[in-house]
Amino acid sequence: MSDANILLQMTLERTRLIEERIVQFLGHVPSWKERKTFRILNRLGESTIYYEKQLVGTVYFQPVDDPII
Repeated sequence: MSDANILLQMTLERTRLIEERIVQFLGHVPSWKERKTFRILNRLGESTIYYEKQLVGTVYFQPVDDPII
C-alpha cells in the first residue's frame, strides 16, 4: 500500500471515529452550529475531542488494510 493510500485510510478512519464519538456524546447527529463548538486536537494516531472546554474523549486510530471502494 502506498504512503498516500495509508494517509487517506488514516484520515477516513479518524473522521469516522470522531463522528461516532460526537454522536455518542450528544445522543444525536449534531447540527452545523453544534459542530462548530467542538475542538479537536489531532496527533499522529489519536484525536482528542473537547466540547465547550469539556473533554469528550480521545479516539485512537490506525490504517486499515481494506481497499477503498
